[in-house]
Amino acid sequence: MCLTLQTREQHIRREKATSNIYSNESLCALAAAVYLSFLGKNLRRLAEINLQKAHYLKTRLSELRGWAPVFSGPTYNEFLMYCPDPQGINQKLQDSGIVGGYMAGNDYPELKTTLLLCATEMLSKGQIDEIIRIIK
Repeated sequence: MCLTLQTREQHIRREKATSNIYSNESLCALAAAVYLSFLGKNLRRLAEINLQKAHYLKTRLSELRGWAPVFSGPTYNEFLMYCPDPQGINQKLQDSGIVGGYMAGNDYPELKTTLLLCATEMLSKGQIDEIIRIIK
């Protein structure tokens, strides 16, 4: 049963229903389905681009003093990095209009000096280089 485009209030008051999206989860699923159908055969190329961007960002960060990957295995878009000052780094990035990483230590005290970072096809090489420049 798919409720994506049914009115939200239809199960409560059909005569007063005004919205067309049942839930945010359904809207996200619909957007993902449309995007994936748009990509079609290019999905593999997109995955390769994401791998390259994440690897490039992780490699560049690893060159900085005090930065190191938490896990040695392969990663896709996201990866966890040890860093000297997660909160300070996020503040620097935010001051430059960039959303920083997730501070894993907020939920996992043993990871208090780590950031969860992500790189996708939406991030250009120039933007990655700019992030590195700001963090330095």
